[in-house]
This record gives sequence, C-alpha cells and structure tokens, in this order.
Amino acid sequence: MSQIPDPLAKTVSIPVKIENGEVTCFYGGKLPVIDTIIGQLIVPAYSVKDKSFLEKVSTENKHDFFPMGTVFLVQLFVKNWNMLDLKSINYLKDVRLKYNVQDLCPGYFAEIELTNPLQILLRGTKKAILYSCSCKIPFLNKDAKSINHAYSLISIEFEKDRISHTGNVFQKVYYQESDMKWYPLDNKRNQLEEKYENELNINKLGYLLRSSCHHI
Repeated sequence: MSQIPDPLAKTVSIPVKIENGEVTCFYGGKLPVIDTIIGQLIVPAYSVKDKSFLEKVSTENKHDFFPMGTVFLVQLFVKNWNMLDLKSINYLKDVRLKYNVQDLCPGYFAEIELTNPLQILLRGTKKAILYSCSCKIPFLNKDAKSINHAYSLISIEFEKDRISHTGNVFQKVYYQESDMKWYPLDNKRNQLEEKYENELNINKLGYLLRSSCHHI
C-alpha cells in the first residue's frame, strides 16, 4: 500500500506588505499566486486592531487527550532487517497480527502504553501541542518522559539506519477508536480543535487553517 503525496505539504514563504488593509508583495506588485488560495498571514500580535478577535484566536486551554493505560502504536519503516535481531523481527510481525493492522498503512508498529493521563494544549487557530506524559515501551522495558521521547527511543531501536530519530508523532503514532480501527493522533487532535473552535465561534477560520496547513 503506497502513500499518496500530499499536494499541500510543500509550502513557500512570500514576504508581504500590508498598507491600509491591502496585502501586496513586499518586492512590489500583486502577490504571485493563483486567484483563489487559502493560507496563513502571520503578524505580530500588537498589530491586530480587533482585540476581541485577538483574544479568540489566542485563547489556550488544557484538555484531556487520552487516559492512563491507553496503548498507542508507533509506525516504523525498517529498511535494513539485517540490523535487527530475531527477537525484534518477530515482535514487529507479532504486533501487526495482534492489533490487526496489516492493512492500516505501510510499515510495522511498536507499542507505547501511557502510565499517566495524556493532555493536550489547544491554542485557538494554532495547531494544538502535547504535554509531556510518562509512558512505557513494553518491548524495550524502558520508560519515556513524553510521546516524542518514546517515539525516538523506539526509532533508535528499530530504524537503525536513520540519522535522525525524531518525527511528527501526530502522524506517526496511532490510537484505536471505538470502531476498533486505528487512526493517527492527528485525527483526534482535529476533532478536539474543531470542537474548541466551535466554542470560541471561530470554527470557519480554524477549518480553513487546518485545511491549508499540515505542520504542528
């Protein structure tokens, strides 16, 4: 199963100038983009005249994300199996069968278990971020201080050919929904963000930002 390239994943930065509410290219003339496009305009907070709007898009709120005991699956891509011992190889194969993730997406998976509740910080129209949370890696018999820490430890163990062992855990770490299917954490984050934006009455703006941006 191959992954479909995301046409929105690659972005460019275009310097702009705003005068009397009109956005133009910093180098002069109109913006060199197609007629209709959705993006983000990042400006200093002090420049926003509507303070009620600024408060809405800047509001932060801590929210429960997953309870203690939740098991996550970390997606892995092993390119050189000769670098793994037989125990590691059998474990990766067993996890796919245990959780029935053979058709989930490419790669193999390793388990993470939360030893404390995991919380998330909702940040208005910005992408939400995870709080640190202790968890354990059963196969390695190791503890981690956060999901990102656990991801790195697992990657070091199984993806030995990689130079860097960091990644976007919202896309690389999966949870099981009530329908018994597995989804990336980004799916749950989007659900919470949409609900939060509805509460702040900025749901349309937030939806547009989520549709056009894919970074944390």
